[in-house]
Amino acid sequence: MNYKLQDFIDSERINVLLDLFHKTTGFLTAILDLEGNVLSKSGWREICTDFHRVNSKTCEKCFVSDTMLSKQMAEGEKYHAYECLNGLVDVAVPIIIDGEHLGNLFTGQFLFKEPNLDFFRNQAKQYGYNEETYMNALKKVPIVSKDDAKTAMDFLLNMTLLFCDITKQKMVRKQSEQALLKEKQYLEAVFNSLSEGIVSCDEHGILNRFNNATMEFHGLPKEPIPANEWANHYNLYHPDGITPMQKEDIPLFKALKDGIIKDTEITIIPKNGEAKTFITNGQRVIDSEGNSLGAVVAMHDITQHKEAEKELKNYQEHLEEIIKERTSELEEKNKKLDKLNKVFVGRELRMAELKNNK
Repeated sequence: MNYKLQDFIDSERINVLLDLFHKTTGFLTAILDLEGNVLSKSGWREICTDFHRVNSKTCEKCFVSDTMLSKQMAEGEKYHAYECLNGLVDVAVPIIIDGEHLGNLFTGQFLFKEPNLDFFRNQAKQYGYNEETYMNALKKVPIVSKDDAKTAMDFLLNMTLLFCDITKQKMVRKQSEQALLKEKQYLEAVFNSLSEGIVSCDEHGILNRFNNATMEFHGLPKEPIPANEWANHYNLYHPDGITPMQKEDIPLFKALKDGIIKDTEITIIPKNGEAKTFITNGQRVIDSEGNSLGAVVAMHDITQHKEAEKELKNYQEHLEEIIKERTSELEEKNKKLDKLNKVFVGRELRMAELKNNK
């Protein structure tokens, strides 16, 4: 999973929970990660804040005690009570998320039984504490039963895990949103890299998406345009370029109504006046329950192809006209030649006849 407990802990909300629990029960609590970092806490006993934590040697004992508790949790214990090296009791339970041990929940700075006063007096002398003040701080340390401590820890652990689970759900949702955003950005890049124009509308026929090629083809505005108003906005025409197009003939609207259009030729004259001819294919988009979500149409520009066809047709017609003219000229020449041949043959026959008569 590669997460840390810090990823799941909302310190502000957890601190409110721990403070309320402290005010209600008197238990002091803290949440530590596996490195010993305190992520959340509900205060400390005076004997710790004014004595144990401010003296370097006893503070080191606190760190060793916390480490010992963490080690016990790492070895698989679900609940562990430990008398710290400074004479107070700490209790810890592991915080496990998705089967991974990420930290520990501590409560402590209390006693399970009446304290050994000689131990604490000796500790005051050893570390230079004011004995009277130190012993008065000891009197403020509560004595609780092991059962009460375990009940308190069970409650706190369940509440902490609940908060962690909520945070985890937010993280998973955020990761899903990030993944969807990346996918959307990728598809957007693909969408806008296509040379074909792509347009789509919602179930009401409102234009809601078009790619860069479409904008280049038609100069589309960025605001949605109702499909039945396209003719008013873009001067759309039938292929003959004369008859205004009815909304039922607009490819996107037709796909939305009929479900599919295939290889439909259409000529569009946008406001710049440069007519373009397209082959359009599209279909209605439906969800898993059969509800219409809109329609999408792909438009392939065949303007140059149509112009080439027209030029070829004109050339063929011109060629036919040339052939016709040449044929006519040849026929006329053949007629003249035939006439000359007849004259020549007639003359030869006459001359032969005259020669025979002599």
